[in-house]
Amino acid sequence: MRKKELSVVTLFSTEKSFRGWTLATLSSAAVLLSSAAFAQGDASGSARISVGGKLRFESQSLMAKACTLAVNGEASPISSEDLRTDVQLFQQKIDALRNGDMALALREPETGRRVLSALDKVEAAWQPVSADLASVADGYFVEEALTRILVQGKDLVDTTGNLLAILSGAYSNSENFSFGAALAVNIVDRQTVLLEEMSLHDCVAQSETAGAEESNAALAESIKVFDASMEALINGQPQVGLMEPPTDGVRNSLGKAQDVWSELKPMVAAGESTSAAAGELRVSLQRELNNARLLYLLATSKQPDLYRIPLEAYANDQLARWLLEPQIVISLREQNTAHKELSQEAVDEMDLAWRADAEGDASGIVAEMMARPLSELLKRYQLAANGIVTEVFIMDDKGLNVAQSAVTSDLWQGDEAKWQETYASEGLDYHFSDVEFDDSTGFYQVQVSMPIADPVTQEKLGAVTFGVNIQSLL
Repeated sequence: MRKKELSVVTLFSTEKSFRGWTLATLSSAAVLLSSAAFAQGDASGSARISVGGKLRFESQSLMAKACTLAVNGEASPISSEDLRTDVQLFQQKIDALRNGDMALALREPETGRRVLSALDKVEAAWQPVSADLASVADGYFVEEALTRILVQGKDLVDTTGNLLAILSGAYSNSENFSFGAALAVNIVDRQTVLLEEMSLHDCVAQSETAGAEESNAALAESIKVFDASMEALINGQPQVGLMEPPTDGVRNSLGKAQDVWSELKPMVAAGESTSAAAGELRVSLQRELNNARLLYLLATSKQPDLYRIPLEAYANDQLARWLLEPQIVISLREQNTAHKELSQEAVDEMDLAWRADAEGDASGIVAEMMARPLSELLKRYQLAANGIVTEVFIMDDKGLNVAQSAVTSDLWQGDEAKWQETYASEGLDYHFSDVEFDDSTGFYQVQVSMPIADPVTQEKLGAVTFGVNIQSLL
């Protein structure tokens, strides 16, 4: 399909453009923007900075997506529904920062004057852009709407960047990280935004309209900056305070990111950033960079168990509420009664049958479990958690699963700490696993487990485990 022609395209560089930025200027500008450097005892401080960082990133990615959809039309890898959803999620984040939203781990409304003032400026910049994004998604006056987005989006990029800086100043604790660690995280964050900027440059260049030549030059420069930054992250640049990766985990994650970039770079240079194949690689590269960012934070933080404060707050304020669902208690009592006389030998046989089915076509015992009404409810809860919760499963008084949102490798958890240190122990304490890489999602997660008790009698009935993507909280 022939690309749509745009009569006027005004392109600009992002917040303090990457063009002309050297690692030395990045170093001098680096502030402790790490969302994990939150004030000791402020459970939602890290989440606030994390949401602010997402707004900064999405202010750039929304423009790239709008351009891709407008220029490619029906052939676009970005659908109208994708764009509408992203617009809604952007507004949700603004509202959450202002009013609080436990679905995003924000416990209370914002009260700081400077933060509220910065939010006002973001909203003022967002309103005209969001209206034009809706026009692009709906196919109305696309050419005019995109032109305005590319012009007015500059204010949105600038105001979200300013908001992030103010949030970091309000909620960060510079004692948690060294300058070198903060610089590395800052560069990784900028790399993710730069990928979206390259996509936008490429889209405008491919539109064959005014601004295309400038965009081609900007794209080439952005590629150079991305290359230089990757080399510095992998090999270090001591003269500006950037050391080599602190652990093998960070080094390996950066290596994976570099491998993906090696595949993506020729597509970007050839003007194929808006293709479906390039889009998949870009998502993969963003994921690897985010993994590297998390591993940097965990490896260099001066605060032990960096993730525990926001994770405990999220578990207590949000996840524990899930357990108030009456169907959970009903299902647990039913299965506990049904399994009252079940021997350990029978439990082992059920577990073996589950493993075999899970490794096969999952059409037997696994399918029955996933079709249970409570499993369907857990899936809906997980979906509403905005990517923070990656899985949830409920266990009975023998450690057998009762319901789950995703297929687990085994049915019986009774030999694992998630059950033994919650249901089978005294008290109503949480159990936190170590940080682990989840192959199915490509993210690092922590499993949070807690006992389930009857809300009336306080009798323990079973336990629940939540998989939490800690990258969403840090």
